[in-house]
Amino acid sequence: MTNTWPPPVEILAVYYSPDEALIPNTLSAIMNTATEDEDVRMALQCMSLVQTPRAGPDDMHVDSDSVQMLHDLLDLSDESLPQRFHTSRDSYNVLYLHKLKSDGSKVVCKIATDCDGEKLLRHEAGFYEDKVLAPFRGKEIPNYFGFFEGEWGAGGKITCLVLEHCGVALSSELHKQTLSFRKATVRAVEKLHKNAGVSRGSEYEHENVIRRPNGQPCLVDFAHARRGHKCSTEPIDCDYVQAAPYESCQELEEVAEDAWAWVFHKVSVPALGISMKYDKDRTAEQYWSQHKRPVLHRKVPDEEGVAQIEKALKEWEEDLKCRLDHLAELRDE
Repeated sequence: MTNTWPPPVEILAVYYSPDEALIPNTLSAIMNTATEDEDVRMALQCMSLVQTPRAGPDDMHVDSDSVQMLHDLLDLSDESLPQRFHTSRDSYNVLYLHKLKSDGSKVVCKIATDCDGEKLLRHEAGFYEDKVLAPFRGKEIPNYFGFFEGEWGAGGKITCLVLEHCGVALSSELHKQTLSFRKATVRAVEKLHKNAGVSRGSEYEHENVIRRPNGQPCLVDFAHARRGHKCSTEPIDCDYVQAAPYESCQELEEVAEDAWAWVFHKVSVPALGISMKYDKDRTAEQYWSQHKRPVLHRKVPDEEGVAQIEKALKEWEEDLKCRLDHLAELRDE
């Protein structure tokens, strides 16, 4: 979509508010965004290739002999580009869609214009430039085309990380995807952990799983990635819902939970402030006799304690049944 200013009347109408004080602020924000996008478009023309401190001479994926400037890589003749499509939640970094000069294929330009954002981009670039990740580029992770920097404003700096545009991000949880896609995603995370010693270093979110045009998953957003990760978690079997191990890697735990491959032993009873290890052979009365204690400085009657535990057990068992039924339907598709 081409950025135009002023925007058409129907777009302005969306921002109309009976509170007239809000209108100048909203229009100002639109104007600022349009101006910033134009500034970014101009800055891209003068950005040069940078090798991050972590990268070695054999680590770079980009051909540094033919690409020294960003204009060597991107098709900057198309005035409809770049197209803004996402702003990072944990920084002010903005993602733009662009295309390569060589074959017109889509790429993502991650742009930072402040020190904190630049630090995250440099860290992520170092991750992609690490030669241990070479076997994963273009498959489990995006292809990497380089890290560039240039001037921004009066004495400022703009940095740009260029990555393959891999496809469409998941719009719903992993357990709502096909069994084959769930398996492939779990395996991709396991391979990065166990074969490359890399973890993402931040909370798992299904939006950071991209579905490639060939139907395979691609993992993105390594701004907080950690090297040297030692993962001893057993392989995750997505064909059945399994009891989660007592000790596991946090990221794999989050992925397995989103895929509904694991169910956790602990049954939480918020009203009583307790959690219990599930045992199908134990009654609510037996649980209560083990766990009963004052809650919020008051003595809980036995009847209330047993009732709260029965409610928690029922919800836990219903959730497990829902997962089993849902996964059985996926296997039949």
